[in-house]
Amino acid sequence: MMTKIFEAMIPEAQEDLIRDGIIELVTVLVEAVPHPDRPDDPSAMRVAAEVYHGFREGVPAIETGLAALRGTCSVAAEDITPAVQDRLLADLARDRRQKDEWREGKVNGEPIALHSSPEVADLLRPELFDLDPKVTIWCHAWTAGMSDDGLMLVDCDRPFIAEGIDDESRARILERVYAVDAGIAAIVGPLMREG
Repeated sequence: MMTKIFEAMIPEAQEDLIRDGIIELVTVLVEAVPHPDRPDDPSAMRVAAEVYHGFREGVPAIETGLAALRGTCSVAAEDITPAVQDRLLADLARDRRQKDEWREGKVNGEPIALHSSPEVADLLRPELFDLDPKVTIWCHAWTAGMSDDGLMLVDCDRPFIAEGIDDESRARILERVYAVDAGIAAIVGPLMREG
């Protein structure tokens, strides 16, 4: 028994769901990234929020709901206290240095080839990795799964919140996650009827 939610998914998500039995339907990822206007300034960062989803384009109710989600997440930087911002800047600087090393084909200052066989070194080629500096602050996903009897199940995972987030920031982040949950539920709820 298929629901409207399956019909609302992009073909790739439908195929992944049928093949794997579960997919991430909507994922919100909030990261500290270098400030786009000052990418080489180690003291400049911004908090970027992305909403990834497996829905088709052109469905007005879904597009309205996703736009509202993006609006909810666009101010995620407000959730971070100054102390946590300082920690994120340090973590971002560390990630930048590590990825600069990888770009040079090194790990801990030594060429990757010294750490492994040529086959493994080939798998560790810098071009195979995302080398943009970033630090995940929090991430939250709703999944869609298909049971053995063909029923569609939608659920949300417990949000991931990075270590080192103070209590004040954590409380604000959880408030935002609850708002995200409400927004996703508003999108998904009407689609869970049989189609």
